[in-house]
Amino acid sequence: MSHSSILLAKRLAGELEPWTGWLASLKTPGYSDDPNVVGMGEGIYTADDWSRTRRQGLASFGTDGTQFDSDDNYLRYIFSSEGMNVVAAISLARVFDFNRYRSIFEIGCGDMSQAYVLHRLYPQKRYVATDLDPYVIDRCSRLSVLAGIEKSALNVLAIDEGAAPFAGFDLLMSWGMEYALDDTQLLRLLKLVRRHRVPYLMCSATALGLGKYVRHLLFSSKRKRLLNERRLRFSGWERSVRHFSQLARTADLRLKVIGRFGFHFCMLYEPAS
Repeated sequence: MSHSSILLAKRLAGELEPWTGWLASLKTPGYSDDPNVVGMGEGIYTADDWSRTRRQGLASFGTDGTQFDSDDNYLRYIFSSEGMNVVAAISLARVFDFNRYRSIFEIGCGDMSQAYVLHRLYPQKRYVATDLDPYVIDRCSRLSVLAGIEKSALNVLAIDEGAAPFAGFDLLMSWGMEYALDDTQLLRLLKLVRRHRVPYLMCSATALGLGKYVRHLLFSSKRKRLLNERRLRFSGWERSVRHFSQLARTADLRLKVIGRFGFHFCMLYEPAS
């Protein structure tokens, strides 16, 4: 088999993997080997951990914080290191009808690469971008290319049930943010979505399929050793589409799968009645 054929087979397998998650309700813990946070603490990443990662740079991308120093550096960064996320946002906009919504509230926006794309495509919409990490909000607020996007730090886990900040918006969305929430925390967010009747477009970068679940089981002993050696750190949860669907029903929401875009598997939660 040629190298190109192998790459094509891997790509097809990657595209099909999340869809196999309809067959069973699966959930596994996720781990990171990011040198900026491994050994710095235990448990799920905190706002300080995310700030540390962004301040010191992601070793895999070779970034050092200069991506936020100027508009040119920022655009160079998102169209190179974050290029897949840019393509994903553009591809999603071709399939998902954003024209139905006058306002968008994003949680877990990170470096705002997707927010940049969607705001450029729909400049007439009110767009609010929020993140747990105040550092990335501060740095993005200094960039003129992100002007027009409202920005603020927001801890999703501390949202007041009676006064959710996204209440009154036409669409809530996130890219990978659900990874940091356990089932109880995610279910609480979904119940807020139901209470305030705001559709939630959730794009998961960790949608779990049968293949990933089997690999998790096969490498459990090795992973345990690396955890004990503090060479890995627990950083979130991976779930299958069926598991997401069960959480939706518990929150009295219906789940509609939009599809896979780049690294993300996008699903829409809407009130069931």
